Amino acid sequence: MLEPLLQHLSELSSADYYQELSAWKETVDIGLRVGEKGTFVSSNDEGGEDEDTKAGNFSLLDPVEAMGTACLMETLETSADSADITDDSSDGETVPPTQPSEITKETPKDSSDENLQDEGDGEDMSIDVNASHASVAPPARQVDIISVPKPKGQGRPRTTTKQLRQTKIATRLAVHKYPSNLTVQLDEFVIWARNTSNLKVVADMMDKYPIQLEDAYLSSRTIQCSWEAMRTGTYMHPFVIPADLTRSMEAAIKDAKNEQRGPGPLADKIKKQGIGLDIVASIDPKLWKFSGKYVGALTAFYAVKSNIRSWFDDRKWLERDWRKVVSNVDLFGAETGMTGLSSDAVCNRHWAMANEVISKFTISRLSSEFAPKSGKGIIAFDNIVGGLCRGWLNDSPVDFCMESLSEVVEQCYVLSSLTSAVGWPRLPTSPIIATRFILHPFNLKQNHWGVIIARLRYNAAADRLKVHVYLYEPLIDDEYHEDMEAEWNGITDNENKLVKEGLRGFVERWCQASAPNTKLEVDPIKWVEKPQQPDYASCGAFVVGQAYSYVTENLLWQHTKVSKDDVQVMRLRMLWMIMCNSRERRRSRATTEKAKAIGDKLLDELK
Repeated sequence: MLEPLLQHLSELSSADYYQELSAWKETVDIGLRVGEKGTFVSSNDEGGEDEDTKAGNFSLLDPVEAMGTACLMETLETSADSADITDDSSDGETVPPTQPSEITKETPKDSSDENLQDEGDGEDMSIDVNASHASVAPPARQVDIISVPKPKGQGRPRTTTKQLRQTKIATRLAVHKYPSNLTVQLDEFVIWARNTSNLKVVADMMDKYPIQLEDAYLSSRTIQCSWEAMRTGTYMHPFVIPADLTRSMEAAIKDAKNEQRGPGPLADKIKKQGIGLDIVASIDPKLWKFSGKYVGALTAFYAVKSNIRSWFDDRKWLERDWRKVVSNVDLFGAETGMTGLSSDAVCNRHWAMANEVISKFTISRLSSEFAPKSGKGIIAFDNIVGGLCRGWLNDSPVDFCMESLSEVVEQCYVLSSLTSAVGWPRLPTSPIIATRFILHPFNLKQNHWGVIIARLRYNAAADRLKVHVYLYEPLIDDEYHEDMEAEWNGITDNENKLVKEGLRGFVERWCQASAPNTKLEVDPIKWVEKPQQPDYASCGAFVVGQAYSYVTENLLWQHTKVSKDDVQVMRLRMLWMIMCNSRERRRSRATTEKAKAIGDKLLDELK
């Protein structure tokens, strides 16, 4: 009897639920009131009511129905208690509580009933009837809250999940679109960039030039390399790839050239058709192939990009107010017009020199080449940018400035800084006894510079040539002594056999070849321990400054402390000597015309 009621209530909406519940409460209240009234009326035997009246009162509520109503109320009470316990342990879904019912007032008793109770015991028949009704009718009570179970979900529950669990990794797709609207290949773009004087325009074009293969998954792919016979320009593309992928591809091609055995030379008949051999790199069989020439153009592209960034930084360095930088160094003092000037005039001269260098920076191409007046040695503008103003000096500016010292003193012989790597040059044709200084700069480990200064003094009366040897490295660190002494004396094996010739052996061979009868005397090595560089990157400038002090025989700077402002002035003077006190080489007309044609294409296609 209870289950259909609960099922019926659970399927109702909120509004219908409360309406139906209110109707049930009214039905229960009516049943309770009628049952109670009927009980008292039946016990009023002395009130003079006839049997018809009693029958009418009892006919208002059937005893069976009253018993059913009482059982229903008792069941609802028990169900409410159990529902409260169940709801506490439910999944947290809120069930709107029912409102408490109004308190049902008891029906007042008739005076006849009170009289019957005051009179005491009545007839036996009335007592039996009253007792029977008292046992059947439940006591009067009220219903506060009726809690029903949570409504069941509508429809059948889903038997399978909506989204299946992923058991297989999805295939990743990458789209690489070949730039079809650009005809300027990468090698042509590099030629144009290196031969264009307006580096701001070059920087804008490099930002517009398309880039491909930027997906990160390609960095984990193995690069396959093989030799192929192809025409010039095959596997050359009008785009670049990321810098990290370029380095990986460059290393893979280098390893392939060392490990793989190249095919034999092509026949002359095939070469005349424009076919040659080259290493070809491939990242994915579905993507394009890349020739070794293309990878070389990639390396040049990113080198140009780095040079342009350094060019902007160097311009800022040059545009400082040099009139506030006070320095008293003597490096290239006579060559830059500093001799005899006051301190303020020297600062103004530095400011004017910086403006001259800025003018050269504005019109110079990365491929511009400068040579000293002696004609020995050469340096390109891309070797000046990024190093001479602020960073470490490579071999080109050091060799250029050292070669400039031979113009200061004619009897000065300068060796290249690459001599220790490529070997000693052929002996000079001039006699050694006519030489006053031999300068040999060289690069030690960890990008550190050192210099060997050999001062030669010839005594014609005794026909004797004496050599004074000075070794200097700006950090004044004993760690470099062994390497520098080996550069002078040479390297021998365990059996004292010469393995690598040093500068001393070169001097002895020169003396033997040009003045065999002259007695050669070599003094022990003397270490020069002043001055010491104040920073980490100025060793190249200090090597040039030390050599200049010995050549000009002005050793005062060895007794002074060189400051960071002095280093900045030394760099400025070296830069001015290279760019403004030298000869700039002209480029060929063919290169000029080719660069102009490529530039016109780029302006039209990369808008």
